[in-house]
Amino acid sequence: TETRDYRVLYMDAVRIEESIAVPLEEWATDQDSSSSPTVSITNPVEDTNFSSGGNVVINADASDLDGTVTQVEFFEGSTSLGVDTTSPYSLTWSSPANGAYALTAVATDNDSNSTTSPAVNITIGAILETVTLNATEDASLQQNRKNSTGNWSKLEIRGSTGISGIAKFNISSLSGTVADAKLRIYSATVPGTITVSAYRATGDSWSEGTVTYNNGPTKGTKIAGSDTSVSTVGQYYELDVGAFISEKVGASASLVTLWFENDSGSSTSVEFNSRTLSNPPQLEVTTSTATTNQPPTYSDWATTYNLTNNTAYADDYDSDLLDNVSEYALGGNPTNGLIEAGVMPTFGMVTDGATNYLEYVYNRRTDAESRNLTYEVRNTDDLMSGVWTNEVQEVATSAPFYASLGDEFESVTNRISMEGQTNEFARLNIILSE
Repeated sequence: TETRDYRVLYMDAVRIEESIAVPLEEWATDQDSSSSPTVSITNPVEDTNFSSGGNVVINADASDLDGTVTQVEFFEGSTSLGVDTTSPYSLTWSSPANGAYALTAVATDNDSNSTTSPAVNITIGAILETVTLNATEDASLQQNRKNSTGNWSKLEIRGSTGISGIAKFNISSLSGTVADAKLRIYSATVPGTITVSAYRATGDSWSEGTVTYNNGPTKGTKIAGSDTSVSTVGQYYELDVGAFISEKVGASASLVTLWFENDSGSSTSVEFNSRTLSNPPQLEVTTSTATTNQPPTYSDWATTYNLTNNTAYADDYDSDLLDNVSEYALGGNPTNGLIEAGVMPTFGMVTDGATNYLEYVYNRRTDAESRNLTYEVRNTDDLMSGVWTNEVQEVATSAPFYASLGDEFESVTNRISMEGQTNEFARLNIILSE
Protein backbone atom coordinates (compact mmCIF):
# COMPACT_ATOMS: atom_id res chain seq x y z
CA THR A 1 0.00 0.00 0.00
CA GLU A 2 2.84 2.35 0.81
CA THR A 3 4.48 1.64 -2.53
CA ARG A 4 1.27 2.37 -4.43
CA ASP A 5 0.79 5.63 -2.61
CA TYR A 6 4.41 6.58 -3.17
CA ARG A 7 4.18 5.95 -6.87
CA VAL A 8 1.06 8.07 -7.21
CA LEU A 9 2.69 10.90 -5.35
CA TYR A 10 5.85 10.53 -7.39
CA MET A 11 3.94 10.63 -10.68
CA ASP A 12 1.96 13.66 -9.55
CA ALA A 13 5.20 15.43 -8.72
CA VAL A 14 6.59 14.67 -12.16
CA ARG A 15 3.48 16.05 -13.79
CA ILE A 16 3.67 19.22 -11.70
CA GLU A 17 7.35 19.61 -12.53
CA GLU A 18 6.69 19.26 -16.24
CA SER A 19 3.80 21.73 -16.13
CA ILE A 20 5.91 24.51 -14.65
CA ALA A 21 8.98 23.93 -16.80
CA VAL A 22 9.07 27.22 -18.78
CA PRO A 23 12.14 28.27 -20.80
CA LEU A 24 13.99 31.17 -19.18
CA GLU A 25 13.69 33.38 -22.30
CA GLU A 26 9.94 32.89 -22.39
CA TRP A 27 9.62 33.72 -18.69
CA ALA A 28 11.66 36.89 -19.14
CA THR A 29 9.49 38.01 -22.04
CA ASP A 30 6.36 37.56 -19.97
CA GLN A 31 7.82 39.65 -17.18
CA ASP A 32 8.68 42.49 -19.56
CA SER A 33 5.19 42.80 -21.03
CA SER A 34 2.63 45.14 -19.48
CA SER A 35 -1.13 45.14 -19.58
CA SER A 36 -3.28 47.89 -21.04
CA PRO A 37 -5.57 49.93 -18.80
CA THR A 38 -9.31 49.41 -18.59
CA VAL A 39 -11.78 52.27 -18.98
CA SER A 40 -15.53 52.79 -19.17
CA ILE A 41 -17.85 55.78 -19.12
CA THR A 42 -20.09 55.68 -16.05
CA ASN A 43 -22.05 58.86 -16.74
CA PRO A 44 -24.04 59.60 -18.82
CA VAL A 45 -25.68 56.28 -19.59
CA GLU A 46 -26.67 55.06 -23.04
CA ASP A 47 -29.50 56.95 -24.79
CA THR A 48 -29.66 59.82 -22.28
CA ASN A 49 -31.30 62.93 -23.69
CA PHE A 50 -30.17 66.32 -22.34
CA SER A 51 -32.03 69.63 -22.53
CA SER A 52 -30.80 72.21 -25.01
CA GLY A 53 -28.24 74.73 -23.82
CA GLY A 54 -27.06 72.84 -20.77
CA ASN A 55 -23.74 71.23 -19.86
CA VAL A 56 -22.97 67.52 -20.03
CA VAL A 57 -20.85 66.01 -17.25
CA ILE A 58 -18.90 62.94 -18.40
CA ASN A 59 -17.43 60.58 -15.79
CA ALA A 60 -15.18 57.58 -16.40
CA ASP A 61 -13.65 54.77 -14.37
CA ALA A 62 -10.12 53.75 -15.36
CA SER A 63 -7.52 51.42 -13.80
CA ASP A 64 -4.31 49.59 -14.65
CA LEU A 65 -3.30 46.22 -13.18
CA ASP A 66 0.47 46.63 -13.39
CA GLY A 67 0.93 50.38 -13.29
CA THR A 68 -0.92 53.65 -13.12
CA VAL A 69 -3.35 55.54 -15.33
CA THR A 70 -1.67 58.79 -16.38
CA GLN A 71 -4.65 60.37 -18.13
CA VAL A 72 -8.13 59.90 -19.52
CA GLU A 73 -9.05 61.82 -22.66
CA PHE A 74 -12.71 62.29 -23.56
CA PHE A 75 -13.97 62.30 -27.15
CA GLU A 76 -17.12 63.07 -29.10
CA GLY A 77 -16.62 61.03 -32.23
CA SER A 78 -13.05 61.86 -33.25
CA THR A 79 -13.07 65.29 -31.57
CA SER A 80 -11.23 65.60 -28.27
CA LEU A 81 -13.26 67.29 -25.55
CA GLY A 82 -10.45 67.43 -23.02
CA VAL A 83 -8.15 65.49 -20.70
CA ASP A 84 -8.24 64.66 -16.98
CA THR A 85 -5.06 63.43 -15.32
CA THR A 86 -6.40 62.66 -11.85
CA SER A 87 -8.96 60.23 -10.52
CA PRO A 88 -11.95 60.46 -10.40
CA TYR A 89 -11.86 61.17 -14.12
CA SER A 90 -14.41 63.71 -15.24
CA LEU A 91 -15.04 66.44 -17.78
CA THR A 92 -17.77 69.02 -18.25
CA TRP A 93 -18.78 69.54 -21.88
CA SER A 94 -20.11 73.09 -22.06
CA SER A 95 -23.33 73.80 -23.94
CA PRO A 96 -23.08 71.33 -26.83
CA ALA A 97 -25.37 72.03 -29.77
CA ASN A 98 -28.51 70.00 -30.29
CA GLY A 99 -27.86 66.69 -32.00
CA ALA A 100 -26.83 63.06 -31.52
CA TYR A 101 -23.37 62.23 -30.18
CA ALA A 102 -21.16 59.21 -29.45
CA LEU A 103 -18.93 59.67 -26.39
CA THR A 104 -15.79 57.66 -25.65
CA ALA A 105 -12.94 57.83 -23.17
CA VAL A 106 -9.33 56.83 -23.86
CA ALA A 107 -7.19 55.81 -20.88
CA THR A 108 -3.38 55.87 -21.10
CA ASP A 109 -1.06 54.22 -18.56
CA ASN A 110 2.53 54.83 -17.46
CA ASP A 111 3.80 52.44 -20.17
CA SER A 112 2.00 54.47 -22.87
CA ASN A 113 -0.54 51.68 -23.41
CA SER A 114 -4.01 53.00 -24.17
CA THR A 115 -7.56 51.63 -24.28
CA THR A 116 -10.74 53.14 -25.72
CA SER A 117 -14.01 52.66 -23.86
CA PRO A 118 -17.21 51.43 -25.49
CA ALA A 119 -19.15 54.34 -26.98
CA VAL A 120 -22.07 55.89 -25.09
CA ASN A 121 -24.69 57.44 -27.37
CA ILE A 122 -26.54 60.52 -26.18
CA THR A 123 -28.75 63.22 -27.64
CA ILE A 124 -29.05 66.93 -26.89
CA GLY A 125 -32.41 68.65 -27.28
CA ALA A 126 -34.00 65.59 -28.84
CA ILE A 127 -37.75 65.25 -29.19
CA LEU A 128 -38.98 62.36 -27.03
CA GLU A 129 -42.22 60.62 -27.93
CA THR A 130 -43.81 57.65 -26.17
CA VAL A 131 -46.38 55.48 -27.94
CA THR A 132 -48.25 52.44 -26.71
CA LEU A 133 -49.02 49.73 -29.27
CA ASN A 134 -51.51 46.92 -28.62
CA ALA A 135 -50.68 43.44 -29.85
CA THR A 136 -52.18 42.67 -33.27
CA GLU A 137 -51.99 38.90 -32.66
CA ASP A 138 -50.98 36.65 -29.77
CA ALA A 139 -50.99 32.98 -28.81
CA SER A 140 -49.45 30.30 -26.60
CA LEU A 141 -47.06 27.71 -28.08
CA GLN A 142 -46.78 24.21 -26.62
CA GLN A 143 -43.41 22.54 -26.96
CA ASN A 144 -44.79 19.20 -25.76
CA ARG A 145 -47.64 19.38 -28.30
CA LYS A 146 -45.84 20.92 -31.22
CA ASN A 147 -48.71 20.77 -33.71
CA SER A 148 -51.44 22.09 -31.40
CA THR A 149 -52.71 25.64 -31.58
CA GLY A 150 -52.93 27.85 -28.51
CA ASN A 151 -55.29 30.66 -29.46
CA TRP A 152 -56.81 30.95 -26.01
CA SER A 153 -58.46 33.90 -24.28
CA LYS A 154 -55.48 33.98 -21.94
CA LEU A 155 -51.78 33.54 -22.67
CA GLU A 156 -50.42 30.68 -20.59
CA ILE A 157 -46.75 30.11 -19.86
CA ARG A 158 -45.37 27.11 -17.99
CA GLY A 159 -41.72 26.19 -17.70
CA SER A 160 -41.94 22.45 -17.07
CA THR A 161 -44.00 21.67 -20.17
CA GLY A 162 -42.52 24.32 -22.43
CA ILE A 163 -45.58 26.52 -22.90
CA SER A 164 -44.57 29.99 -24.07
CA GLY A 165 -46.38 33.15 -25.05
CA ILE A 166 -45.90 35.14 -28.26
CA ALA A 167 -47.21 38.57 -29.22
CA LYS A 168 -46.95 40.42 -32.52
CA PHE A 169 -46.85 44.22 -32.89
CA ASN A 170 -46.98 46.58 -35.85
CA ILE A 171 -44.03 48.98 -35.42
CA SER A 172 -44.14 50.61 -38.87
CA SER A 173 -45.06 53.97 -37.32
CA LEU A 174 -41.89 54.15 -35.21
CA SER A 175 -38.93 56.29 -36.25
CA GLY A 176 -35.90 57.91 -34.67
CA THR A 177 -33.77 56.28 -31.98
CA VAL A 178 -35.41 53.87 -29.55
CA ALA A 179 -34.65 55.23 -26.10
CA ASP A 180 -36.76 52.69 -24.21
CA ALA A 181 -39.17 49.83 -24.97
CA LYS A 182 -41.23 47.67 -22.61
CA LEU A 183 -43.37 44.61 -23.28
CA ARG A 184 -46.36 44.99 -20.94
CA ILE A 185 -48.36 41.88 -20.03
CA TYR A 186 -51.30 41.85 -17.62
CA SER A 187 -51.39 39.06 -15.04
CA ALA A 188 -54.63 37.04 -14.81
CA THR A 189 -53.61 33.93 -12.85
CA VAL A 190 -50.50 33.78 -10.64
CA PRO A 191 -50.33 30.80 -8.24
CA GLY A 192 -46.84 31.71 -7.07
CA THR A 193 -43.82 33.81 -7.87
CA ILE A 194 -42.00 33.13 -11.13
CA THR A 195 -39.57 34.97 -13.41
CA VAL A 196 -40.73 35.81 -16.92
CA SER A 197 -38.14 36.57 -19.62
CA ALA A 198 -38.46 37.95 -23.15
CA TYR A 199 -36.70 36.56 -26.20
CA ARG A 200 -36.05 37.70 -29.72
CA ALA A 201 -38.15 35.90 -32.31
CA THR A 202 -37.81 35.62 -36.07
CA GLY A 203 -40.70 35.09 -38.44
CA ASP A 204 -43.65 37.46 -38.24
CA SER A 205 -46.04 35.95 -40.81
CA TRP A 206 -47.90 33.69 -38.34
CA SER A 207 -51.59 34.00 -37.53
CA GLU A 208 -52.94 33.44 -34.04
CA GLY A 209 -55.69 31.05 -35.19
CA THR A 210 -53.32 28.58 -36.84
CA VAL A 211 -49.92 29.09 -35.25
CA THR A 212 -48.27 26.10 -33.56
CA TYR A 213 -44.85 25.45 -32.08
CA ASN A 214 -43.80 23.83 -35.36
CA ASN A 215 -45.07 26.45 -37.85
CA GLY A 216 -44.67 29.54 -35.68
CA PRO A 217 -41.84 31.99 -35.14
CA THR A 218 -38.39 30.79 -34.11
CA LYS A 219 -37.20 31.60 -30.62
CA GLY A 220 -33.93 33.51 -30.55
CA THR A 221 -31.66 34.80 -27.81
CA LYS A 222 -32.87 36.19 -24.51
CA ILE A 223 -33.17 39.98 -24.44
CA ALA A 224 -30.72 41.24 -21.84
CA GLY A 225 -32.37 42.88 -18.86
CA SER A 226 -35.85 41.49 -19.59
CA ASP A 227 -36.10 39.15 -16.56
CA THR A 228 -39.10 40.23 -14.48
CA SER A 229 -40.52 38.71 -11.30
CA VAL A 230 -44.28 38.09 -11.44
CA SER A 231 -46.17 37.48 -8.21
CA THR A 232 -49.45 39.43 -8.16
CA VAL A 233 -52.73 39.10 -10.05
CA GLY A 234 -54.33 42.04 -11.81
CA GLN A 235 -51.49 44.31 -12.85
CA TYR A 236 -49.24 45.03 -15.81
CA TYR A 237 -45.70 43.67 -15.65
CA GLU A 238 -43.04 45.30 -17.81
CA LEU A 239 -40.21 43.45 -19.54
CA ASP A 240 -37.37 45.54 -20.93
CA VAL A 241 -37.14 44.74 -24.66
CA GLY A 242 -35.40 47.95 -25.76
CA ALA A 243 -32.38 46.25 -27.32
CA PHE A 244 -34.49 44.10 -29.65
CA ILE A 245 -36.94 46.85 -30.61
CA SER A 246 -34.01 49.16 -31.34
CA GLU A 247 -32.61 46.53 -33.71
CA LYS A 248 -35.95 46.14 -35.49
CA VAL A 249 -36.62 49.88 -35.82
CA GLY A 250 -33.06 50.39 -37.04
CA ALA A 251 -33.72 47.79 -39.74
CA SER A 252 -36.98 49.57 -40.74
CA ALA A 253 -39.03 46.49 -39.82
CA SER A 254 -42.81 46.76 -39.95
CA LEU A 255 -43.58 43.89 -37.57
CA VAL A 256 -41.97 42.40 -34.48
CA THR A 257 -42.73 39.22 -32.56
CA LEU A 258 -41.82 38.96 -28.89
CA TRP A 259 -41.51 35.56 -27.21
CA PHE A 260 -41.90 35.34 -23.43
CA GLU A 261 -41.66 32.40 -21.07
CA ASN A 262 -40.59 31.04 -17.71
CA ASP A 263 -37.33 29.31 -18.57
CA SER A 264 -36.60 28.04 -15.04
CA GLY A 265 -38.43 24.74 -15.55
CA SER A 266 -41.07 25.62 -12.95
CA SER A 267 -44.34 23.66 -13.16
CA THR A 268 -46.29 26.76 -12.09
CA SER A 269 -48.77 27.86 -14.76
CA VAL A 270 -49.16 31.63 -15.10
CA GLU A 271 -51.74 33.30 -17.34
CA PHE A 272 -51.80 36.77 -18.88
CA ASN A 273 -54.63 38.55 -20.69
CA SER A 274 -54.68 38.07 -24.44
CA ARG A 275 -55.51 40.85 -26.89
CA THR A 276 -59.18 39.80 -26.88
CA LEU A 277 -59.58 40.97 -23.27
CA SER A 278 -59.22 44.31 -21.57
CA ASN A 279 -55.63 45.16 -20.65
CA PRO A 280 -54.12 43.36 -23.66
CA PRO A 281 -50.38 42.83 -24.28
CA GLN A 282 -48.79 46.16 -25.10
CA LEU A 283 -45.49 47.45 -26.45
CA GLU A 284 -44.60 50.83 -24.95
CA VAL A 285 -41.84 52.53 -26.93
CA THR A 286 -40.10 55.86 -26.32
CA THR A 287 -38.26 57.23 -29.34
CA SER A 288 -35.79 60.07 -29.48
CA THR A 289 -35.46 62.27 -32.56
CA ALA A 290 -32.42 64.53 -32.59
CA THR A 291 -32.93 68.16 -33.53
CA THR A 292 -30.44 70.79 -34.62
CA ASN A 293 -30.08 74.20 -33.04
CA GLN A 294 -32.34 76.65 -34.80
CA PRO A 295 -31.86 80.38 -34.25
CA PRO A 296 -34.82 82.32 -32.88
CA THR A 297 -37.12 83.59 -35.60
CA TYR A 298 -38.36 87.13 -35.96
CA SER A 299 -41.60 85.99 -34.30
CA ASP A 300 -39.63 84.63 -31.34
CA TRP A 301 -37.78 87.94 -31.05
CA ALA A 302 -41.02 89.93 -31.26
CA THR A 303 -42.64 87.75 -28.60
CA THR A 304 -39.69 88.41 -26.31
CA TYR A 305 -40.53 92.12 -26.46
CA ASN A 306 -44.30 91.48 -26.17
CA LEU A 307 -45.04 93.20 -29.45
CA THR A 308 -48.80 93.18 -29.99
CA ASN A 309 -48.51 92.21 -33.64
CA ASN A 310 -45.36 90.17 -34.02
CA THR A 311 -45.68 89.73 -37.79
CA ALA A 312 -45.95 93.44 -38.59
CA TYR A 313 -42.43 93.90 -39.92
CA ALA A 314 -42.91 97.50 -41.06
CA ASP A 315 -44.53 98.69 -37.83
CA ASP A 316 -42.58 101.13 -35.68
CA TYR A 317 -43.81 99.93 -32.29
CA ASP A 318 -41.93 102.52 -30.21
CA SER A 319 -42.11 105.38 -32.75
CA ASP A 320 -38.34 105.87 -32.93
CA LEU A 321 -38.38 106.01 -36.77
CA LEU A 322 -36.83 102.52 -36.98
CA ASP A 323 -39.29 99.81 -38.02
CA ASN A 324 -39.50 96.47 -36.24
CA VAL A 325 -37.57 94.39 -38.75
CA SER A 326 -34.72 96.94 -38.77
CA GLU A 327 -34.56 96.80 -34.98
CA TYR A 328 -34.41 92.99 -35.24
CA ALA A 329 -31.71 92.98 -37.92
CA LEU A 330 -29.49 95.69 -36.41
CA GLY A 331 -29.74 94.81 -32.70
CA GLY A 332 -32.16 97.48 -31.53
CA ASN A 333 -34.84 97.46 -28.84
CA PRO A 334 -38.29 97.97 -30.39
CA THR A 335 -39.93 99.14 -27.15
CA ASN A 336 -37.72 101.82 -25.59
CA GLY A 337 -38.63 104.74 -27.85
CA LEU A 338 -35.07 105.56 -28.89
CA ILE A 339 -32.34 104.41 -31.23
CA GLU A 340 -29.48 103.06 -29.14
CA ALA A 341 -25.95 104.26 -29.78
CA GLY A 342 -24.15 101.95 -32.15
CA VAL A 343 -27.28 100.41 -33.70
CA MET A 344 -27.67 102.70 -36.72
CA PRO A 345 -25.16 102.40 -39.60
CA THR A 346 -22.33 104.92 -39.77
CA PHE A 347 -20.68 106.48 -42.84
CA GLY A 348 -17.87 108.85 -43.76
CA MET A 349 -15.09 109.57 -46.25
CA VAL A 350 -11.82 107.62 -46.17
CA THR A 351 -8.73 107.62 -48.37
CA ASP A 352 -6.93 104.40 -49.19
CA GLY A 353 -3.78 105.02 -51.20
CA ALA A 354 -4.76 107.52 -53.84
CA THR A 355 -8.44 106.61 -53.88
CA ASN A 356 -11.24 108.27 -51.97
CA TYR A 357 -14.15 106.15 -50.73
CA LEU A 358 -17.50 106.59 -49.09
CA GLU A 359 -17.32 104.09 -46.23
CA TYR A 360 -20.55 102.62 -44.87
CA VAL A 361 -20.58 100.37 -41.76
CA TYR A 362 -23.57 98.47 -40.33
CA ASN A 363 -24.30 95.71 -37.82
CA ARG A 364 -25.23 92.27 -39.18
CA ARG A 365 -26.39 89.19 -37.34
CA THR A 366 -23.70 86.50 -37.54
CA ASP A 367 -26.36 83.85 -38.26
CA ALA A 368 -28.21 86.02 -40.77
CA GLU A 369 -28.45 83.28 -43.39
CA SER A 370 -30.12 80.77 -41.09
CA ARG A 371 -32.50 83.51 -39.92
CA ASN A 372 -33.36 84.21 -43.58
CA LEU A 373 -32.07 87.77 -43.28
CA THR A 374 -30.46 89.52 -46.25
CA TYR A 375 -28.50 92.78 -45.91
CA GLU A 376 -27.65 94.75 -49.04
CA VAL A 377 -25.96 98.16 -49.32
CA ARG A 378 -27.03 100.06 -52.45
CA ASN A 379 -25.82 103.37 -53.82
CA THR A 380 -26.79 106.22 -56.14
CA ASP A 381 -25.34 109.56 -57.19
CA ASP A 382 -28.75 111.10 -57.91
CA LEU A 383 -31.49 110.91 -55.31
CA MET A 384 -34.02 112.42 -57.70
CA SER A 385 -33.61 109.64 -60.24
CA GLY A 386 -34.67 106.92 -57.80
CA VAL A 387 -32.19 104.53 -59.42
CA TRP A 388 -30.12 102.56 -56.91
CA THR A 389 -27.31 100.26 -57.91
CA ASN A 390 -24.97 97.88 -56.11
CA GLU A 391 -21.49 99.22 -56.84
CA VAL A 392 -20.43 98.48 -53.28
CA GLN A 393 -17.53 96.40 -52.00
CA GLU A 394 -17.68 94.60 -48.66
CA VAL A 395 -14.12 94.98 -47.38
CA ALA A 396 -14.07 93.83 -43.74
CA THR A 397 -15.97 92.40 -40.81
CA SER A 398 -15.17 92.93 -37.14
CA ALA A 399 -16.71 92.91 -33.68
CA PRO A 400 -19.83 95.07 -33.46
CA PHE A 401 -19.21 98.70 -32.62
CA TYR A 402 -22.02 98.42 -30.07
CA ALA A 403 -20.23 96.12 -27.58
CA SER A 404 -23.33 94.95 -25.71
CA LEU A 405 -24.51 93.17 -28.88
CA GLY A 406 -21.86 90.52 -28.17
CA ASP A 407 -20.98 87.77 -30.61
CA GLU A 408 -24.49 87.63 -32.10
CA PHE A 409 -23.52 90.54 -34.37
CA GLU A 410 -20.60 91.66 -36.48
CA SER A 411 -19.77 95.06 -38.00
CA VAL A 412 -19.58 95.01 -41.79
CA THR A 413 -17.50 97.65 -43.56
CA ASN A 414 -18.41 98.59 -47.16
CA ARG A 415 -16.80 101.04 -49.56
CA ILE A 416 -18.01 102.93 -52.59
CA SER A 417 -15.38 104.55 -54.82
CA MET A 418 -15.70 108.31 -55.17
CA GLU A 419 -13.42 108.53 -58.18
CA GLY A 420 -15.06 110.84 -60.73
CA GLN A 421 -18.03 111.40 -58.42
CA THR A 422 -19.16 114.65 -56.81
CA ASN A 423 -22.14 113.14 -54.96
CA GLU A 424 -22.75 109.65 -53.60
CA PHE A 425 -25.51 108.27 -51.41
CA ALA A 426 -25.84 104.88 -49.73
CA ARG A 427 -28.66 103.04 -48.02
CA LEU A 428 -29.10 99.62 -46.39
CA ASN A 429 -31.82 97.29 -47.59
CA ILE A 430 -32.89 94.59 -45.11
CA ILE A 431 -34.99 91.68 -46.39
CA LEU A 432 -36.56 89.10 -44.08
CA SER A 433 -37.96 85.96 -45.69
CA GLU A 434 -40.04 83.83 -43.32
